[in-house]
Amino acid sequence: MPSPIEQTEIYDHACSIADSVWREVSHWGMFEKQSLGQQLTRAIDSIAANLVEGDGCSSDRDAVRFFVFSRRSAREARHWIRRGQHRSLMSDSVAEESVEALTTLARKINGLINYRNGKPTIREPSPIYNSKEEDPFSPTSPSLNPPFEPLNAEP
Repeated sequence: MPSPIEQTEIYDHACSIADSVWREVSHWGMFEKQSLGQQLTRAIDSIAANLVEGDGCSSDRDAVRFFVFSRRSAREARHWIRRGQHRSLMSDSVAEESVEALTTLARKINGLINYRNGKPTIREPSPIYNSKEEDPFSPTSPSLNPPFEPLNAEP
């Protein structure tokens, strides 16, 4: 029998991020806490809560529904962190670290969703984009423009 989700790395990761953000928000002023702070902590706390709720479901279909809610909450939390950064409530380094942690967590949640849907998880390295290299999808790319003239319809 699988372990409860509360004993997994993904759950610990979600709780760790939530606790870190909670410590950050606890130092904000009253207005900031009641506006952006409440939205952020609700979103970030619901990530782990939805994982637990999904794990308690009797069917994979119901479980996946809650795991998707969890992923949505991670996206929402990233939004609120960016707003806090933009409004100078969070330092750039704290905001970037939190966003990176949430992005990693969202990938783990995707893997959990795929697993519960019976799909294999495929891990590929992230692409490295270099603006100096040729864009193969650019309309001006030589690879899309053959070195010959198109055929004319008239003889």
